[in-house]
This record gives sequence, structure tokens and C-alpha cells, in this order.
Amino acid sequence: MKFGQELTPEMAEKLMLGLLTDTGRLKFIKAETLKNLSTLISVGADFDKISGFLNCKSRLMDEIQLAKVFKNAKKIRIGDTFGIMLPVDYETADEIGQKYGIKNIQKKIFKMENIENCSFCCIFAENKPGEFDLEFRSTAICGNFYVKGLACLYGGNGHPCASGCHLSGNDGYDKQKIFDEISNKAIEMFSEQGKNIKEITLSKHDESLAQIFEKTDKLSKGVTPKTLSKLSKLIEKGVNYEYLLKSFKTFEEFMIQNELLSRVQISDSQSKKPNANIFLSPEDVELLMDKYNVTEEQILNVISIFANIDIESASIVLPNGKKSQINNQGEISLKANTSQNRFR
Repeated sequence: MKFGQELTPEMAEKLMLGLLTDTGRLKFIKAETLKNLSTLISVGADFDKISGFLNCKSRLMDEIQLAKVFKNAKKIRIGDTFGIMLPVDYETADEIGQKYGIKNIQKKIFKMENIENCSFCCIFAENKPGEFDLEFRSTAICGNFYVKGLACLYGGNGHPCASGCHLSGNDGYDKQKIFDEISNKAIEMFSEQGKNIKEITLSKHDESLAQIFEKTDKLSKGVTPKTLSKLSKLIEKGVNYEYLLKSFKTFEEFMIQNELLSRVQISDSQSKKPNANIFLSPEDVELLMDKYNVTEEQILNVISIFANIDIESASIVLPNGKKSQINNQGEISLKANTSQNRFR
């Protein structure tokens, strides 16, 4: 367009795919983002079709293996917030790479997004023996911790809230040293940067933004130039865009999800859409309730994570007969199952 060439719908859809992926599906936007997206829709790009390409459900076996890794995440106190550190040793990184094709597991750090009061995340993976790849993430909502500065200290780079670096055993680094050094440096840097964190207060403009998010399923469908125009005006008025776009979960909810996924039993692992079942023993339930201070109902509600996984159905069964189920349409049901349960 800049050089006088007319945009075709096909060109516009390719550009839209680039725009949506580069902005994390509109999680991170600049002043021109909404204007450009509106232009692409106006010249014929099908928003729902392109957005739908990014809605593919994940494979159950991949999610089970990732959960087995993520349940080892460690929580560290950072000021009034906390950080999450996850070390992945070479044996684990190599196994999930060879068996399941999950390469560069540190890039899966997005699974730590939207955890309530979490200001800093780090995954460091030993993808080659003695060689560690580190990924850092932060959020403006919890102190706006400048993780790019942290990455640059170790020869890395990136964006202010998303960056990474590489550390080598040849320079004296091992898993424990990296954990201790990065944890301490994050705490030190946050104490300088993360002061005076403002409490989120919602205005009438935020209510209008929430209505747009509800109508478009958080900008994943039904987005039109008119929608984007309204959105742009609300952003100019200072709405809490990033905060309202997120769906928060607690650290405990995040960890229980990983704990339960790692216990999945698959009825037919060769099926493209397997049935996934989780049978919890009395000891399992007691452990989860004590470790994460949750109720039986909260354990059963974890069934919702299967809505984004490609399954035929899934269930969580407690020893007292309570049960939650979900089908491949994402429909959830809770019931008391009085039949005899199996514990494994």
C-alpha cells in the first residue's frame, strides 16, 4: 500500500496471521496495531478464519509430558509478589524432545502466563549437556519488572517483558548455580524497579471494554472495524486493557492442573481423540488438599483445562464418588458417581 500496490484479500489474510501471532493474539498492541488490523479486515481478510487457525487444540500426550515438567516449578518471594523458577535438566529435555517432539521447552514459558501476583517467570533448560537456554517473562501489572535488563547482564536480549539468554557449564554454571544466581538477581532488581505497584481500579470505560471482550470472546472472533474503532477510543482513555484481557489463576490452581494432568490414564493412546481419566485415591486427595490448601470442588473444577486439549472426553473421579466430566465440545458436568472406583 505504501508503494501504491493494491492489497488483495489473500495478502491481507497473510498479513493478519503475522499481526495476530506477533502480538500474541492482540495481547501486546501499539497505536497502529488496531488501525492496521481494521484495514486488513476492510480489504477482505476473514478475521474469524485466521483467528481460528490459532485455536488448534493441543495433543493430550504433549500436555501430559509438559505437566510432568511444570509440576516441578519453584516459587520464590519477590517483594510483595512472587516469581516462578523452573529448571529442566538434560535428561528431561532430551526425553520429551525425542519422544514427543517438544523442542526448546523453555519456549513453553507462556504456560506460566496469567498467574495471579506473579511478577517474574524463568525456565532454564539444559538442551545440550552443560549448555543452558534461559527464558524470562514479566508483566506490567505486577511491578513492570524489566527482564530485558536481566537478560542483558548475561549477554542476552529481547523485549522489556520477554527476553532470554544462554549460560554455559564452561563458564562454571550448573543447574543449582543458575537457580540461585538468577533468583537472587531477580529479587535484587525487582526491589529497585517494582516499587509503588498501583492497585487496579476499574472505571466505566473498563466496563465497556469488558463488554467488548465478552462479545468477541476476548478478541478471538466476531471482530470488525467498528469493534476496533471502539476499542481504540477506550485504550486512548486509559482502560486496563492487559488486566481485563487476562484470565487469572492462582499459583495453586496452576500447580494442581499440572499434578492432575501428570496422573492422566488414557483408555486408547492410539486414538486421535482419546478418553482421559484421572482416578484419585484418598491419599492423592489428602496430599493435594494439604499441599495447595484447596477443596474437593476446586480439584474437580480442574476438568476445565481439557477444553483446550484434543480429547473425546475426560473425567476426574474422587474416592467418595464425586466426579467431573467434560466432552469434546467443552461441556462440563458434575455428578455423584456411586459406582466402585479404581485407584492406581
